[in-house]
Amino acid sequence: MKMLVSDYDGTYYLNDKDIYKNIELTSVFRKKNLFVIATGRSYYDFNKKEKLYKINYDYLVINHGATIIKCNKIIYNITIDNSLKNNIIEILNKKTIINSFSCSMLESRLTLNNTNITKIHVMYKTIEDVKYILNLLSNYNDEINYYTVCNDRAIEIVSKKADKYNAIKYISCIEKLDNNEIYTIGNGLSDLEMVKAFKGFCMKNSKQELKNICNNKYDSVSNLIEDILSNKV
Repeated sequence: MKMLVSDYDGTYYLNDKDIYKNIELTSVFRKKNLFVIATGRSYYDFNKKEKLYKINYDYLVINHGATIIKCNKIIYNITIDNSLKNNIIEILNKKTIINSFSCSMLESRLTLNNTNITKIHVMYKTIEDVKYILNLLSNYNDEINYYTVCNDRAIEIVSKKADKYNAIKYISCIEKLDNNEIYTIGNGLSDLEMVKAFKGFCMKNSKQELKNICNNKYDSVSNLIEDILSNKV
């Protein structure tokens, strides 16, 4: 048995035509294998897409690896340390926030003041504001992971323990899979560790850092699935 883990935005979803092709090939793949979506989206945001496109999977990893869902049940969840969170929010408020929310388990639109949260999302007016905040957040590199989203105008923050690599390792222990049985594909910096650690691939529209380490670049996840099924990779 093999397992394929795919990022969502810019990877599994490029456009409506491509995602329906991906879904069709995923259905074939899942007859004997496992398929995992690993996304930075919250449960609320991904659930809308899941219902719209009728996406099927065996495991869902959300919030950049903070939470794992199987059969609509949470089996793994990593929160941001509550004492650390207050320091982070103080930094985030050094520039005017135009939109913000936090996530907790399956709840995806909470205020930043909530405790036991898995992800913080903040949007700023300019990319320059984002760069300023990122520089301040770098003082906490040992305690948090953070990524820019929404055309680099927003920042998402999770615990340092929360990343897609750790989530995949957790799933692989459940399913008793070796690293060489796990395939990953993504296009962004939050996909870096999972692409590096397993049989990793990236999209042709990927960040350069990802292109530098992946085994091959694809136009569509469906093409990777075809190659896995035919033992070409």
